[in-house]
Amino acid sequence: MIHAEVKQQKSIVLQNNFSSILEKFIEEKHISKPFIPGIVDDRFIKNNPPYYTYYPYLFSNAFHVFDKDILNDLSIAGFLYYKAVIVLDQIFDNKQSKGTFENYLISDICKEESIKLLSDLFSSSDLFWKSWNLRKLEYIKAFEIDQKSHSIQSYEDYEQLADFKCAFGKVAIDALFHLSGLKDKKAYKDVLASHKLYYAAFQIEDDIKDFQEDIENGQFNIALFELEKKISKEEVQKGSINDLKKLLYLENIVDNLYEKALGYLRQASKIIDGYNLNEWKFELQKSHNTVTIHQLNVKGFIKVFNTRNDLSVNNKMYTQSIQEALSHGFNFIKNSQDTNGNWNDFFNDAGLSDIWSTGYIMFNIIKDASNFTDNHIAKAAEFLKKHKNPDHLWGYNSNWISDADSSTFVMLGLLNNGVDIPEKTLKSWYSYQKNDGGFSTYNDKNKVIASLNSDDISNVDGWVQSHFCVSAAAYLLFCKAGIKDSNFDSLRTYLLYKLQTSTGRLSYWWTNDIYSLNLLVKGGELIKDQELLKVVFSLVEEYMNQNLHKKLIHQEHYFYLGLLLDSLSNSKYLSSKYYQQSNEISKAILSNQLDDGSWKESYALRIPYPAILNPDSEEIIWKNGDSGTNIIFSDFHRLYTTVTCLAALNRFQSNTSLKNRKIEKMQSYAF
Repeated sequence: MIHAEVKQQKSIVLQNNFSSILEKFIEEKHISKPFIPGIVDDRFIKNNPPYYTYYPYLFSNAFHVFDKDILNDLSIAGFLYYKAVIVLDQIFDNKQSKGTFENYLISDICKEESIKLLSDLFSSSDLFWKSWNLRKLEYIKAFEIDQKSHSIQSYEDYEQLADFKCAFGKVAIDALFHLSGLKDKKAYKDVLASHKLYYAAFQIEDDIKDFQEDIENGQFNIALFELEKKISKEEVQKGSINDLKKLLYLENIVDNLYEKALGYLRQASKIIDGYNLNEWKFELQKSHNTVTIHQLNVKGFIKVFNTRNDLSVNNKMYTQSIQEALSHGFNFIKNSQDTNGNWNDFFNDAGLSDIWSTGYIMFNIIKDASNFTDNHIAKAAEFLKKHKNPDHLWGYNSNWISDADSSTFVMLGLLNNGVDIPEKTLKSWYSYQKNDGGFSTYNDKNKVIASLNSDDISNVDGWVQSHFCVSAAAYLLFCKAGIKDSNFDSLRTYLLYKLQTSTGRLSYWWTNDIYSLNLLVKGGELIKDQELLKVVFSLVEEYMNQNLHKKLIHQEHYFYLGLLLDSLSNSKYLSSKYYQQSNEISKAILSNQLDDGSWKESYALRIPYPAILNPDSEEIIWKNGDSGTNIIFSDFHRLYTTVTCLAALNRFQSNTSLKNRKIEKMQSYAF
């Protein structure tokens, strides 16, 4: 589960000013000028974890060391020694063929200045130097172990290797403990234990990333260690790097390693839970989120790969019978249900959607028209109840933070299947309503930033503002639940204002406004909201008068075609006025159903960069994809498109049957 509880750390201020602090320090030491750029290197600072510029601040509260001058000196000393070690590592790994001697001198200068700083804090007879010598010995042992892969036979050995590799990181903890007068040995022990577990997780991440490099350099790699449990060493030696990498994923080795890393991080957090160490807790949370996102992406990639291989390619049914289409289509939906009760669709950096998708499908299931049993519905409902977040709401998937839209569709899905919504869930959902009356997708900037887990993203204003498409879904929920309170009135006022004044696209997350208009038609018809329906109908009429449905047919965009047909069929006025066009759309949908019961996926959902307020007023180059932002992505499993087409065809058929019955009745009277 993504963690988003800990706020940004205060010591980030030191990191932002670190280059100038370091440059001033180096200049005061009268170091030869040609070496200064190599020591004060902004690229090195930016390309390494930020916490190396303020490492002692992570743990200072545990030892009650608050003197900023001491902490700053320790930070500089720690960074210089870290740089000395990294530069030396690069020389040993032959990563730099040029300037080896100069780099050795830079490493030597950094190490020397670090020791000078520490000597100002600790006398030559101080017990701190005993810890210093121990850390030096640990680092040497780490280098030896790394070159002898056979010396690691268990995860205990691996944890020790990770602990030894970060030996000089522990110098900061040693220094703080000695500066405190060796007062709290329990705190010292706990912090070191948490530190060790963090670096075990860090080492796993590093090994997955450096799989090829470690093999080429003959260094131990935990992913290779696990792979050799699945295949022989001879097969490893004969296999290409690309084949070995594929095996890591297909054999679930990477997924299991990420789970192991998350276990280490959970233990690391638990050990220091009672300490006032928000700086360190922030880093643990950040690492936890990084690993979680990697794991979600790995699982998602494998799911997408396997699903697309199983789906029908282009073999169409060419059925003329809506009833037959419904039967085949709902079989596809039913057979796509996971054993846990959920459905998976859409894939992006947050992973697969299992919550939002399940809610959307449950909302669109027609019991009378489908062959779903109560057991299918009960399993889905149980999955949703089980994966409710602590705030009583739901997120895009079971590992993500809550959002209003996912929660809305879960509640719509539950209501559609006879499950009542608890008052505390609705109360929490109301917190996403903004002052203008609209609903935002997210309501806490800090949680969004923590979840995205990117040092490059600090502005998420676009994602926490009111969104018309999210608000349209919220309106439908109010109508479906029969709630008409002040929240509903504010939302309705917002929607009417936007409908009457907006000149561009209304939807934030979707590429076509028929998505939002469909939700408003459904909600408005439920409560006979004539004022709102009048405005919505005028926009649908404008849409139809421009023959945009023909464009969708030409594009083979069956998700939006399904929504359009559903919109026309949910209104007596629209279905009567556009019956001929509705018939044309239904035939286009029917004739393109594939033989597995699905319709081909639709690129419909977009993700703007989080700071973007209006995706249609900015000069954005949109691209189809499933990673990053400013992308348009598809329902790879075809579930959204398919269930939308099924709901639309069912509604259209109901209207057609009713119309035919009326004609027959009139004819009988005439006779």
